[in-house]
Amino acid sequence: VLLTNLVITSALSSPSVAIVNEVSRRSLLLQTGGSALVVATSTTDSTATGTATTIIGDKTNNNVKIFNDPGTYSSLLYQPPAATTAKDGNTNNKLYPMIVFLHGAGKNERDISNLADPQGEYGGLLPSLLCNNDPQQQQVPQVLLDNFIVVAPYVGTGKSTFYDEPRSRLLDFISHATTAIPHVDPSRVTLFGFSDGATLAVELLTTQRFAAGIICSYGYSGGTLPALARTKLSQIPLWVFHSADDRIFAVRNSDSLVSSLQQPSSSSSNDDTANDSITTSSSSLIRYTRFAKDPENVPGPARGHTTGITASRDARVYEWLLSLPPIH
Repeated sequence: VLLTNLVITSALSSPSVAIVNEVSRRSLLLQTGGSALVVATSTTDSTATGTATTIIGDKTNNNVKIFNDPGTYSSLLYQPPAATTAKDGNTNNKLYPMIVFLHGAGKNERDISNLADPQGEYGGLLPSLLCNNDPQQQQVPQVLLDNFIVVAPYVGTGKSTFYDEPRSRLLDFISHATTAIPHVDPSRVTLFGFSDGATLAVELLTTQRFAAGIICSYGYSGGTLPALARTKLSQIPLWVFHSADDRIFAVRNSDSLVSSLQQPSSSSSNDDTANDSITTSSSSLIRYTRFAKDPENVPGPARGHTTGITASRDARVYEWLLSLPPIH
């Protein structure tokens, strides 16, 4: 598989690390400083064989497994029931959109079960919700459960963040998952990134291999993107989430991202009932939900840095993804 035109690669010398120890369950978050952006190109071929084994999390949810690509990363894999069960002896040939969830920075002292732990450092994010879904509480929107394959790679025990990993390695994983996991529609693969994962997702989207991006608590603080990056991103649908009181990554990061990509004909609306003013602006391709205050009401040093949790539970996100056309 030819992987080309990875437009944004951060030239950071020594990003600072912020240790956070509070009830947000996020114990390590990478604080990234702005720096130059450069153009990079990668050509590689992934041939490893993936395996899907071991039910994880809530044992009643038999649709979440570990998917392992020995050449890159292990991951949690969710498949809709209809994608794993043949009816009347017939093979299900339906193709499903796939969401690739990219987590933020963490201590990552455990194996991949770290992603599934609802009380762990990634608790509340999409992988842990899928692993511990309680239908009675409706934590996971049904539109997601019925219509999407979700794969969530794990950076690995002892590593801090995907942001320190070679971009080509993550692209190899996604390429392999797209072909090795049954029923994936390769023309409808979305990147869903939180924190460092959001910053990385924007970089990977410049390859123009993905149908859309969900960007939560974006971390690049270098201002307006380079012209080449803006061109590469100009036709990619994005839904950006950020909170104005984010103490880890400033909301101006997402403000700058959206303003550099949004068309002049964009419109905005306010919702004062749900969160003391939520501003949602949209154009033909870009949506931006900007919370006035932390939508999860988390106290402490990580206040405001929770929009990945909010977006994971929002049915409108998945309905919007279903409305988008496939890439060609």
